[in-house]
Amino acid sequence: MKKLALIFIVLLSMGTLFAEGTGGLIGAGVFADYQMLMQGMSLSPMDESFTINSINFGVLVDATYAVLNVSYATSIGDPSGEIKVSGTKDQTQSDLLTAAMKGLVATYIDVQLLGKYPINLGSVTLAPAAGIDYMLNLGYTQNGTDLKASLSDTDKTKLNDIYIMVGAIADFNITQNMVIGLKALYGFNVTPDYPGLYPSGIIFSGSKIDAGLRFVYKF
Repeated sequence: MKKLALIFIVLLSMGTLFAEGTGGLIGAGVFADYQMLMQGMSLSPMDESFTINSINFGVLVDATYAVLNVSYATSIGDPSGEIKVSGTKDQTQSDLLTAAMKGLVATYIDVQLLGKYPINLGSVTLAPAAGIDYMLNLGYTQNGTDLKASLSDTDKTKLNDIYIMVGAIADFNITQNMVIGLKALYGFNVTPDYPGLYPSGIIFSGSKIDAGLRFVYKF
């Protein structure tokens, strides 16, 4: 399903941007993003969650009503974990979870297609945006050990994720053709899962925050 979703995003992106290019202004550029990825699992009375911070560097194609972002993402720092029992944080268990994830590094190709509606405010263009984001896992290691090597093909696909994104893009005109922009998005993971065997009834959840800086040249 996740591979089909990636194909769908690519085909939709090509069609959308081609349609925009025939009647709108096309731009191309580069961007850098900070992302906070949040994953959770719940089985009453226990809730377990962890957070991974990542940085993305990529290229973009921008049209009047759509933008395609493609980037390489790598986690930075160690993940942090939290365990709650009956709604109350268990500090000891939370510290053990965080320690168990020390040295974990995940890398991805991140493909993001957003529709946007630009509102011209003079030297600034503000665009509410929404779309889909596919994260394809490239690597999953801990202290240099390849954790993916021991996973089944099914579990490997669980490292890939699809998000529904909403937010806004603010572009500031530097010259007639050059734009510097800010992006702020929130993503809801529609395919939350995690490798391994878990008890029946467990509920997975996921989300992410995406904030970045972009430079666009408009042709």
